[in-house]
Amino acid sequence: MPVKKTPLGVILIAVLMIIGGLLDIVSGASLLTGAAFMPGWAFAELTVAGAVSLIWGIVILLAALSLMKLKYWAWLLVIVVNIINIVITILFGGLISLVISIIIVVYLFYQRDLFK
Repeated sequence: MPVKKTPLGVILIAVLMIIGGLLDIVSGASLLTGAAFMPGWAFAELTVAGAVSLIWGIVILLAALSLMKLKYWAWLLVIVVNIINIVITILFGGLISLVISIIIVVYLFYQRDLFK
């Protein structure tokens, strides 16, 4: 069976996701560190936000690395995340984010045969 070559567009999407995932991990760690110095509800809120950001960053990082290996579950996760982002962006604004998410979804649907 021939080895499938990862298209440049998929690599670009994965690299951007890796950067985003690393930023989420850093922001989650920062929130958790800052939570240690906050009293009461602020501690709880920062702890939850930091943990969610940290876990989300790890998931995005793993999905990006698997997307470059053309894993189907990574393709599906990236599609779902970008559809959620499209809905959130439509509700709360952000034209650039909306356009990027639409481009990613359309591109990955055209490349879906690679992710089997």
